[in-house]
Amino acid sequence: MLLVRRQIGSQISLESVAASLAVHAVTLSRLFKQQTGENFIRFVVREKMRQAAKLLAETDRKVGDIAGQVGYTDYRYFTLLFKQEYGLTPSEYRKQKYG
Repeated sequence: MLLVRRQIGSQISLESVAASLAVHAVTLSRLFKQQTGENFIRFVVREKMRQAAKLLAETDRKVGDIAGQVGYTDYRYFTLLFKQEYGLTPSEYRKQKYG
C-alpha cells in the first residue's frame, strides 16, 4: 500500500506494482483484497481522491491542475470520480469545506 501511495501521481496499474514486487498480478490482487478488504483499483482511486481533497484544502491550485497532479488527464472523469467519492464536485467540496 505504501508503494501505491508513493506513486499516486503517476499511472499505477496492478501489473506494474506486481512487477516491482516480483509477484504475479493475480497473486497480488488476491493478497491485496485479503489484506485491505477492497480491490486494488478501488484502493488506488480512493487514495487519489484523498490526495486531491487534501490539495483542495491546502492549496489554491486550479482543480484541473490538481487532477493532473493525482494522475488524471481527463478533468471530467476526475470530477466524476471525486463526486462519487465525496458527493460533491471538487469545486463544491473546496467551497463547502474551506469557504
